[in-house]
Amino acid sequence: MDDKLLAGNNERLLDSIQDSIGTRFKSSDLGIASWVLGICIHHNTKARTLSIEQSQYIKGVLSHYGMMGCMPVSTPLPANSHFQPASPDEHSEVSLYPYLKVLGSLTYTTMGTCPDISYAMRSLAPYASNFGHDHINRLKHIMRYLTSCPK
Repeated sequence: MDDKLLAGNNERLLDSIQDSIGTRFKSSDLGIASWVLGICIHHNTKARTLSIEQSQYIKGVLSHYGMMGCMPVSTPLPANSHFQPASPDEHSEVSLYPYLKVLGSLTYTTMGTCPDISYAMRSLAPYASNFGHDHINRLKHIMRYLTSCPK
């Protein structure tokens, strides 16, 4: 076993599970998790709260695709955005753009801490094999939106 994360509200049960795993595998308890798969976990035991955020992951995505310092926007997509498949000629013009990689990176944020971009991502995903300038511009629009989001 490489890594594991145990979570729950019954500390005795969690300790029992940890002990059981420890009898079968070499294992160590690293304490309370603070990072899991690019998601930062904030614990406030006094207030009994837990929150998660992906600001570092999002900054990394924006940096990787040259969108750091871009002008923020207030919505994931412009109003009344409708998409059509790009023509073969238009697609061949932009086919080197890493559309699937950007789509995958942004989709990961929807599953973590940014469900507000889910509709926009769902709208653009069907055009992964025939995207054009408009589709790329809308992916960039989503990245611009993420720059304006709080943690």
